[in-house]
Amino acid sequence: SDYDIMAPSDAEAVRREDERVLRTGESLVTTEQPLTLAIGGTIIEKLKMPLRSESGEIIGILCIARDITEQKRAEERLVTAKLAAERANRDKTSFLAAASHDLRQPVQALALFAKLLDNRVAEPASRNLVRLIQQSVRSLADLLEAVIHLSKLDAGVVEPNIGPMPLGDLLRRLAGEFAPQAA
Repeated sequence: SDYDIMAPSDAEAVRREDERVLRTGESLVTTEQPLTLAIGGTIIEKLKMPLRSESGEIIGILCIARDITEQKRAEERLVTAKLAAERANRDKTSFLAAASHDLRQPVQALALFAKLLDNRVAEPASRNLVRLIQQSVRSLADLLEAVIHLSKLDAGVVEPNIGPMPLGDLLRRLAGEFAPQAA
């Protein structure tokens, strides 16, 4: 009986459900119910419905139950992981906002040094290398600005301006940056 496989208080609750289905003739759907079973605690979902004879008389109960303990544990782990990811995202956004000046400083110094080097180099092959360095520094600065801008979007500090954007300059810069590798 129910009393053999679960705690007495749970068996009483199950028995009351059975009596209600028998008395009312209405089905009972339980999406989640913790039960203390003899084999260990578990969470089940179940459907109970009256079992009727050919004449329509209620002669019993049909119960379908499914153990959803692992599903509930997986859902809890998922919620915990989601909260941790959201916290990490907030921490990343805060870090980028606080460190944006410190991150820009070395890139700006690199651009300045590349410009100074450009003024001192006369050999054409070396000047070409300096121009490639300057393009790479501009790309790095643009990438850094994009990451900082994304962190501001994440933080809700900046509203996105969605619309058409000319891509010609971007594509020319990318072609110039990757042309040596492609060659």
